[in-house]
Amino acid sequence: MPVREWLSGAVPSAGVGTGFSPRALERAAAQNEGKPFSLTSLTEDYDTTMRLADGEMRYTFAIEALFRPAEDRTGLPIDDAIAIREFFPRTLSRAVRQKGRWIVGNALQAWAQIGWGQTWGVRYFFFRDRKVLLGHLATGLGTIALLLTLIVWGARAIWLDDATFPRVVTPGSVTEALIAVSVTLMVLFLAVRAGFVGAVYGPTQALWSIIRAVWGGWINFAASIRALWVFSTQRRPRWDKTAHEFPDEIHTSGS
Repeated sequence: MPVREWLSGAVPSAGVGTGFSPRALERAAAQNEGKPFSLTSLTEDYDTTMRLADGEMRYTFAIEALFRPAEDRTGLPIDDAIAIREFFPRTLSRAVRQKGRWIVGNALQAWAQIGWGQTWGVRYFFFRDRKVLLGHLATGLGTIALLLTLIVWGARAIWLDDATFPRVVTPGSVTEALIAVSVTLMVLFLAVRAGFVGAVYGPTQALWSIIRAVWGGWINFAASIRALWVFSTQRRPRWDKTAHEFPDEIHTSGS
């Protein structure tokens, strides 16, 4: 987010922990028939901040807490990390619905209703927000291709006594080089992700974050398909909010 603020001058709202000045709300209302927040967008917080990303408003991503209590509602100590404490939906259907709603609002509806912005910085990050449509689908299809390749390899080893791994690309080709670069970037991404997760939640959750990345890829794949279906079949997509769960609530109910 600090890099996004530096390059584009705009920071998308994530809903929780976002503050608007009276001037910003007045400007947002003037752009939307007197309503500062859209009544049609499934991610109205993102919609509002991105509509204001025209160079006239100032954004900042706060990386320091102005006020933080020493303990949470259950008496557990709160450390200094500014991090998400809410659990993502635990069941597959709810997770797909939640992620699908974000994709519909942030990528599809914003593309149709806001466009591509007025500066190259904003356009670049709009592209990053919307490329998930292809990225998630490509990741899912790539995983399916990998599974099919492993099945073919195992079948040949068992029934044909040939353990040679099937070639999918030509050795030394540009495609093979791109695959090597992609794998390197994936390993780097997982390492950085595990490092940040471990800094807040501990080493156990850091290891689990690598496994969850694989499962998360399947959720993103299903959510992208759902988002495309919802956006193309519903003239005005229905609100699809899921329930919130927080660590202190789970701790309280468990005790």
